[in-house]
Amino acid sequence: MNCLEIVIKLIGLGAILFAVYKYSKDKKWNRAESSFQFYNDFDSKLECKLAMFMLDNHEIDFSYKSPLSDEVIKIKYDLSKRHNALSKKEEGLNNEEANIRFIFDVYIGYLERIFYLHKSGIFKSKDLFFYKYWLDKLISDDCKDIKEYAKGNSCGLFIPFLRKYESGIQRSIKSFID
Repeated sequence: MNCLEIVIKLIGLGAILFAVYKYSKDKKWNRAESSFQFYNDFDSKLECKLAMFMLDNHEIDFSYKSPLSDEVIKIKYDLSKRHNALSKKEEGLNNEEANIRFIFDVYIGYLERIFYLHKSGIFKSKDLFFYKYWLDKLISDDCKDIKEYAKGNSCGLFIPFLRKYESGIQRSIKSFID
């Protein structure tokens, strides 16, 4: 083998290594971009905002343009109404409770998509950093009714993911922050 052949092979190997490196960087950037886009969608969705607002406040009054009846309704929210909305059969719900349930259905649906993206490896544990506050809220005792409702009214990822979050992901996020 002469010097020229060795140089050509080294250049070829360098090009392959550079391509692998570039692919890896692009993949990380795409994942981050997807993560931010999904968080922006979650954070800007009215029902998610209202659910988060309800999780932060035990009693609030708000108006909501209901997609269930296409009218603006006034909701006087408290924990007992959330419990009723999530524990009664659908046909036993009044208009206010039906809308509270709808809001939490949308919220749970978004969270399940996040859990799916994590389970499939698209989101890494550190990508859940933006959801930490809400995930911590959901594993608290204040949200037993939401977890109980999600057991029977979700795709099945909700409760297993919250267990996984409690047993390891939460620490992983904390170590990422520190």
